[in-house]
Amino acid sequence: MKLTALVLALFAFTAFDCRKPTESTEPKYIERMPVQSVTMPDRISLGQELQYGVVVETPTPCWTLRTIKTSKEGWEYRVEVFAQYYGEPCIQIIGSFEAGGSIRPTERGTYAIVFWRGEAEGMRKTFVVE
Repeated sequence: MKLTALVLALFAFTAFDCRKPTESTEPKYIERMPVQSVTMPDRISLGQELQYGVVVETPTPCWTLRTIKTSKEGWEYRVEVFAQYYGEPCIQIIGSFEAGGSIRPTERGTYAIVFWRGEAEGMRKTFVVE
């Protein structure tokens, strides 16, 4: 009985393996994913890059980072994280991954970064360039 359970468990883990296919394979899905949390400093010096880290929620653990897109309008940056999924069988539980990026402001002042969360207002963080 225990042997049968062990064999079934091993089969389940190998059947739902999240290994990425070869690099030549194109992803089946590419989607923008919601940022759940952000870590970043609240002050930097002019000429310095602001480094930030995000935790991104995904539909399953088999999604991986595709790219981070950043746009700027005035004193506000907008950050969107895109993930990719190759369509391989995957366990159906919510997943997440960590990613990071940087911004290099060119003027002193107070800036805002809005991280996309799947809602209209997003997650807004501010920082000061001294």
